[in-house]
Amino acid sequence: MRKNGWQSALIVTDPYHVRRARYTMQKAAPDLAFYAAPVPPGPAVWSAKRWWTRRSDMWLTVREFAAWINTLVGGLR
Repeated sequence: MRKNGWQSALIVTDPYHVRRARYTMQKAAPDLAFYAAPVPPGPAVWSAKRWWTRRSDMWLTVREFAAWINTLVGGLR
């Protein structure tokens, strides 16, 4: 981004990990601006509405929570 003179970027990702993706980019390049645009979920993808009632959504939520912990402690090296 810096090489091309870009000052901002749009992060496009799944809704359940858009916050972590944006956090990671802001941490890596605090002088640049990052905006998040979650991809609209399809019928078989995670949904925030009552995620705890569906096994697949529950798994994705727990996995994302673990990924947040990994991100906050510095990631696996």
